[in-house]
Amino acid sequence: MNKKLLIEIANLKKLALRCHDTCDDPWYSCPKSKDGCSDESKGTNCTCGVDSYNKKVQECYDELIKCLIQGL
Repeated sequence: MNKKLLIEIANLKKLALRCHDTCDDPWYSCPKSKDGCSDESKGTNCTCGVDSYNKKVQECYDELIKCLIQGL
């Protein structure tokens, strides 16, 4: 297995992952943002789509690693 390729794929994953939206006005921030959200009616789930996006990044990463391990 090519170590350099594994390292670069891991670096690409780090670059692709996103953080939850944080706005200057915390009323509009995603509840999962680092500072949270002032609008309690939004609950505690992600409202900015980052959870879904990061899940796809992780799935892609996992598939690439699987292919490398299998020698494809």
